[in-house]
Amino acid sequence: MLSTSYGTMGMLYVNPDFRRKGYAKVIVSQLTQKKFDRGEDVYVVVEESNSASQHLHESLGFTIVPAGTLVWLRCGPNPFDKMTC
Repeated sequence: MLSTSYGTMGMLYVNPDFRRKGYAKVIVSQLTQKKFDRGEDVYVVVEESNSASQHLHESLGFTIVPAGTLVWLRCGPNPFDKMTC
């Protein structure tokens, strides 16, 4: 799971061989507690179609905040240029 300094978490991935064993719950719980201990609010980014992840987070006390559409912006090397941003 990735985390940012401004409170968001996301991109949780558990190998299919280890799913449904509680590992995701431990990862999210521990990272959330670490952020709470630092006085941070915590936000999780979950794709709307990922009901398993939504259920996991709701079971840990997260609430869904309708925010419309999620947009990802990427900055990286352009194959024809040195850098595009």
